[in-house]
Amino acid sequence: MSETREETPFVITVSDDGLSCEVGVRAGFDPESTGQALCLGALREHGVKINEEVETRVGALINLHALDKGTEHRLLVAAGRPPEHGEDGWLELEPGFDPEKRDGGCGMTDSADQVLTRGDNPPAGCAVDHHARSAFAVAKAGEKIGVLHRPRPGEDGWSVTGETLPAKQGKPCNLNTDDSVVVHDNGMVVAAMSGVVQIDGRKIRVLQELGIHGSVDFHTGNVDFPGDVVVDKGVKDCFVVKAKRDISIRGLVEAATVHAGRDLHLLGGAACREKGTLFADRDLYARYLNECVCTTGRKLSVDKEVINAHVAVGAEMVSPGCTIIGGTTFVTGRCEVAELGSERNIPTVVTLGAQRDAENLSTRADELLGLIGEKLGKVQAEHDQYQRNAAKLTPTQAETMTELQFEIGSFSRLQETLSSAVSELSRVVGTVATIDLTIHKQLWRGVTILLDKWEATIEESIKGPIRIHCEPGKKPVLTDLTSNSTVELSTVARVRSRIEEPSADEAIAA
Repeated sequence: MSETREETPFVITVSDDGLSCEVGVRAGFDPESTGQALCLGALREHGVKINEEVETRVGALINLHALDKGTEHRLLVAAGRPPEHGEDGWLELEPGFDPEKRDGGCGMTDSADQVLTRGDNPPAGCAVDHHARSAFAVAKAGEKIGVLHRPRPGEDGWSVTGETLPAKQGKPCNLNTDDSVVVHDNGMVVAAMSGVVQIDGRKIRVLQELGIHGSVDFHTGNVDFPGDVVVDKGVKDCFVVKAKRDISIRGLVEAATVHAGRDLHLLGGAACREKGTLFADRDLYARYLNECVCTTGRKLSVDKEVINAHVAVGAEMVSPGCTIIGGTTFVTGRCEVAELGSERNIPTVVTLGAQRDAENLSTRADELLGLIGEKLGKVQAEHDQYQRNAAKLTPTQAETMTELQFEIGSFSRLQETLSSAVSELSRVVGTVATIDLTIHKQLWRGVTILLDKWEATIEESIKGPIRIHCEPGKKPVLTDLTSNSTVELSTVARVRSRIEEPSADEAIAA
């Protein structure tokens, strides 16, 4: 702060930042008529810019002093304006994607289909399902991730001497994105695809593979992901892992639920203690399966063993090194294993082929297709009648015709979808017509094999390699793959028909 206290009637003080100037009039000074001019001159000597406002304030100071010359008077006569610095652009994330706001910053979010909304804390007294909480911010395609705010420009200021005080200008936030994220002209940041949102400084992207470096447990919560999931360790009891694409788990799956929209790889195996369920809409590969419920849409491959499990395979099970002990195994197509059953004769049931079920389903689909065709014909006829009299229709009749058009479209789409399904069923029936079971090492006593309409109970163990197969409409046979000799299965096992034969009276009546 500069201050002048020379032998002059005025004390002029300019602040160090140049934003204010104060003038003091010494006691005893008689301003008379020249006081204001003298003061303005002194201000000019100090470099203060004189304007109408400064002149007015100096005049007010002189008039005040004239009323009481014996007292020193001080007054702020000039003021500058500080610069208004600009604001840098910044990314404002939605609460569900902001690590600092997401559930108190603990890194946990609640899945979108849970009761809690991401970022919200539960009300007092409300129970929280900690299994359902998720540590991953997952976005759906088109979902808003945040807003990219533009920088705000700065505005220069000035000092009492008229010097410009420059303002800092706001800098843009240069967001680093790839094709997985779209930034619109209005600044809205949107996920271009479904996946987990990864934010690293100013880099943001959506990943279609979710990598979990540890286990799925209370640190991660349940997983429900639209892409691929890779788990470095295992899945703990009661947790759920779902993915619309592939799932790969390198550790042990315990009593958990795992559902892959495509392929499921259980590199560490599964030991579910009769409480876990495994689903693969396509293929499933496992080291071993113990005490679980397992369903695959297509193929199943197991390296070591399937013990006390309930397994349903949509196509084939080719596992030449696998032993199946206990439980129930359903295989639609070809089945190849090392052993069936065990030396301890643990009851083991294997069902092969689904031709009869597929045929029944195909028959029901054909019946439904006929009903839809009949209904579509009636609706079309009624619509055509309205169409022929379109020029004379009342508003109510016109509305009815519109509704009929909608029904025609709905029935036509349903008819097309069902026709496609019937064609696929016909293909399935053809592909599973032949039942084929290969056992490389041992078929143990106590095993029950269901082959289409036949039930075979193994009463004495049979050494492999053997092949059991059944052509449509024929009895099952067994081939010794070493000697290449073939006999009816009934010669080495107790075989009975699963379909009740009609009585003589029923046969005559038929």
